[in-house]
Formats: sequence, structure tokens, C-alpha cells
Amino acid sequence: MAKEEEYYKKCQDKGIDYAFYGDWQKQYAKLVIYMTKTYMYDARNKALLDIGCACGSHLKAFKETGIFDIFYGVDISKYLIELGIKKLELSEKELKIANSTELPFEDNSIDLIHCSQLFNHLKEDEILDTLSEMKRVLTKSGRIFLIFNKPKEGKEKKPTDKKFINFEIQLKKYFKLIEQETVKKLFYKGKFYPGGTDDIDPKKESKIKRRTFYDHYSNAWSIFILKGR
Repeated sequence: MAKEEEYYKKCQDKGIDYAFYGDWQKQYAKLVIYMTKTYMYDARNKALLDIGCACGSHLKAFKETGIFDIFYGVDISKYLIELGIKKLELSEKELKIANSTELPFEDNSIDLIHCSQLFNHLKEDEILDTLSEMKRVLTKSGRIFLIFNKPKEGKEKKPTDKKFINFEIQLKKYFKLIEQETVKKLFYKGKFYPGGTDDIDPKKESKIKRRTFYDHYSNAWSIFILKGR
């Protein structure tokens, strides 16, 4: 089994299926559109890009909002991209195999960039190259919705480690910060209900036994909403 397929199946076993598409992806896409205020755009010929898109489940949800005319998702994993084309019925034009440090798009061609948890996996030089590429492809009036997964208390020596602090500094050199929030506060502002799969967790003490978004993902997310400088 190839490494990429093995990684996908390991995540699947943990309850995170990158090819899963359901209600929470649809609500999440609406939240991103709402919080970045891109619903106010004239959608004609406007483009959205999801960097580190995995199988493209977010991209499919963004398409269903009807806000943009053009949609792209890029990921370095050939396996995940091919799986997304097959299972989520996205086209090869929409899902591309590409490195975030060399985005296959023209300058000033993207109006909204979505990027979730990619930077946690990048080395320092890759972070700088990716930020530079994001700045290059983003239009002057464009927006970015970016998630960086901060380490939880107790899992690292400090709640915010050196990588996160350095990332914040570099991020603000490339873009103008509109808003920075924790995941729970931002989801509350957007009136987003963090639904999950139909999996049942009998160990949950609450009346609702269905596993939700928060059962799968870290509550330590830091979310940045940005625009170009």
C-alpha cells in the first residue's frame, strides 16, 4: 500500500474521512463565505482556491454556495486528488496535483483562498514560499481564510510554540489581518453548528451520542481572516 493511501486509511480509522461529504462541509463553506464577506462579491469570473484540499470536500461545498464561478483545489497527494475526482465527482480542471510552494495559477487571479491546517505540516522555508505564492496569486481585493492548528496545553512545552509565533509574524508581513479568532468563537459568530458524521459514540455523557465536528478536530485552531497588502 502506498504511503498516501496508508495515511488516508489511518485517518479514516480515526474518524476523519477526507472523502466524506455531508452537512457540516456545506455549513462550513457558508461560514467561510460569510466571515470573509465574499458573499458581497460580484461572482462573475471570480475564482476560489483551496490549498491543501485533500479530496476536495470543502471545494465541493464551496461550489454549492453559488458565490464563485471558478473553483480550484490543489494538494500534493496524487492519491487524494484522484480519490476526490472519483468519489466527489470533481473535474481534473478543478482538482490539481500541485505543491503549495509553486501554485499553477497566474498572478492576481484568485479572489478567495481557503487553507486549513496545511502550514502545520510545512518546514520554515516552505512556509515562506507558500505565503509568497499566496500573495502572488491573490487579487488586490481578495480574501484569505486560514487555519493554523495551535498545540494544545500539555501536548507541548508551551501552549503556543515557536513555530506558531514565527508563523504569525511572517503572516502579518505578507497580508493585512482582518480578524483572528479561536475556532469556537468564530463558529459561534457565524452561527455555525458543528455537525459531524452519523457515527454514534456510546461513551458520550450527553443525551446526543452522535459524534460532532469537535470530536474529530482540535479546539485549539487559530483562524486568520486576511486580505492582501
